[in-house]
Amino acid sequence: MLFKLAFVLSVNKKYFIMKQLISLSVSILCISAIFTSCIQNKTTRTFKITRPVYKLKQEVYDNIQTQPATSILSGGKMFLKGNYIFLTEKNKGVHIINNANPSSPINESFIPIPGTEDVVVKGNILLADCFIDLLSIDISNPSNIKLVNIAKNVFPERNTVNGFSIDSNSVIVEWITKDTTTTGEYYTKFMTANGVATLDNFGSSQSPSITGVAGSMARFVIVNEYLYTVSSSTLRVFDISNANSPIAKSSVQMGWNIETIYPLKDKLFIGSQTGMFIYSISNPTNPTQLSTFLHANMCDPVIAEDNYAYITLRSGTNCQGISNQLEIVDITNITNPILKKTYPFTNPHGLSKDGKLLFICDGVDGLKILDATDINDLKTIKTISMAKTYDVIAYNKRAYVAAEDGVYQYDYSDENNIKLLSKISTK
Repeated sequence: MLFKLAFVLSVNKKYFIMKQLISLSVSILCISAIFTSCIQNKTTRTFKITRPVYKLKQEVYDNIQTQPATSILSGGKMFLKGNYIFLTEKNKGVHIINNANPSSPINESFIPIPGTEDVVVKGNILLADCFIDLLSIDISNPSNIKLVNIAKNVFPERNTVNGFSIDSNSVIVEWITKDTTTTGEYYTKFMTANGVATLDNFGSSQSPSITGVAGSMARFVIVNEYLYTVSSSTLRVFDISNANSPIAKSSVQMGWNIETIYPLKDKLFIGSQTGMFIYSISNPTNPTQLSTFLHANMCDPVIAEDNYAYITLRSGTNCQGISNQLEIVDITNITNPILKKTYPFTNPHGLSKDGKLLFICDGVDGLKILDATDINDLKTIKTISMAKTYDVIAYNKRAYVAAEDGVYQYDYSDENNIKLLSKISTK
């Protein structure tokens, strides 16, 4: 009897185990089928990831010395001083161009400065930003330049680039882009942890107290013994009576989306995406706001002369507006600027004025030269077709134009016969 009961229990146990195994196998098959179905239905995405390459800051600064001329990959902001053009290649460095013969300028040398956007020159000292620092570089001998001073962490708002940090010990020297493929929801997580999907690479009315000549897209200007800089939100003042060792004197919080700065006598005209701000620097270290001229939310370089300010507004990647136009503002009463006239353009960028001639970089429509004798009736003298134009400096009867495909020089001493003198091509 006991043997029979044991046999029955054994059979039932085997049956139970077999039933469980069959059930488990079916479950595994179902899960496998579902999982396979999921894989088949998952979509894959191929995209570009751009990552920064870091170097120790000391190593970078040790490398700031004269290097042989390199090909200009993209023209940027220009600064004129004597027979030289200092051309900034954003985040790369500065090309030194000997322009003693404007018909045959020589790309003479290159100064590697990662993170640079703006340069000015006082005497024999070139002042340039390197992310959060301000550098003083002795260029008295362009073939043997020397880094003589580092003003550290004076631009703290530039401590990140596309979400990546810049600190006191290291800087970003280049970016590496490669194709990456992921599936489904992993895309967002991967992007957050590993990189960014895209990386955005883009006159004579100046007062005699200005050292050298900058363009309308500049964020650095020198007036007498002071350097004035603007970031996206801050106006800063540096005493550069000894340019070898700039001294930060003061800063003014201005809001957001500040873009450019332009000096006229004892005034600063500051362009932003929301308007033009006018500051007095009669007390050089204490800029005081005199007035504001508001406009639609658009990119906005500005230049000025005694009675009028000229503002180009454009739509674009970083600009939310849709209008593309020139605005002429009456500043006779500096505390109450009044819009006098608006003219449509294609996509105006930098601008400059010399006497009655107004020069406007109109994006893909090239350089436009206008007679501005009567602000209510601007007349086009000449349109010069070229690749997308960025900025222009009209000075001493020569127009220096930074365009997508190079730096052009024009002679406009005869406005009826404006001639191309030279072009330095970019790659």
